[in-house]
Amino acid sequence: MMIDSFPWGGEYVITSVSRRQLAKGAAWSVPVAAASAVPAMAASPNDMTKLSICKLHYGSGDINTNPLHIHIQPSNGRMDKGDSITCELTVDDSTRYTDLGIYKPQNSTAPNLTYAGNSDWTLQLTPGPAVNGGTKKYTLTLTANRSFNMNNYGCFQVLQWTDGNTGNVIANGATVTFSDSSGNTLLKWQTPRRRPNTATKSYTRAMKFISKGGSQTCYPIVAYGSFTLNPSYMGSDGPKCGESSQNNTSTIYPDGYCAFAQKRGGGDVDLASRC
Repeated sequence: MMIDSFPWGGEYVITSVSRRQLAKGAAWSVPVAAASAVPAMAASPNDMTKLSICKLHYGSGDINTNPLHIHIQPSNGRMDKGDSITCELTVDDSTRYTDLGIYKPQNSTAPNLTYAGNSDWTLQLTPGPAVNGGTKKYTLTLTANRSFNMNNYGCFQVLQWTDGNTGNVIANGATVTFSDSSGNTLLKWQTPRRRPNTATKSYTRAMKFISKGGSQTCYPIVAYGSFTLNPSYMGSDGPKCGESSQNNTSTIYPDGYCAFAQKRGGGDVDLASRC
């Protein structure tokens, strides 16, 4: 963590993790399987690998859309050929932001698979019927093609919404729920609205975590792409953390804590995981 100051006064915090730090600290996102009397090479239902979201990456979005990439982290555990792990993803557009009349609110579409498979497993995304006035549900299934140990894999990307230009979009303000196969919520959050122009900079909305549970023991890393720190863009008093804060990296947690990262120039900045 580094503390720096703005030229107009006040301080801000830069919180980021390097790839080396992420690899070194990966243990937080790897729940340890419960001890069992079953031999180490044997698999049982109680030893099945679980998944958690380890990273949310927002690319260089705008007032209409915010590209979102979802990365998952497997827990330690052996999978045998034919074993599968199933999770559910729900996208609720009823919470999307519609307070900018000069812009047309976007409807969320289905995400794309970005890690469709390799020699060890295959991923499949199955759309379900829309429910509750437009809420969309998807089932994500990872199936083992051979026997292997999941702890050989770290945090890898599986799903993405790119942007509105290609028709693959997640609505600003949509509420996303990631659940296990029993319907237990692992992670729930509301997407932000970022990068407004100078005429609408007060309409920024923070990324908001709502809850976590089960194998999701920590809130994941949140990565933000392509932003700048500019007094004429951010306002004379500098960026603040929170809603309508004239910055596009604000991340709010259920306990009210607000984190944001600022640096001069473009590029990605990661907000560290929080447990």
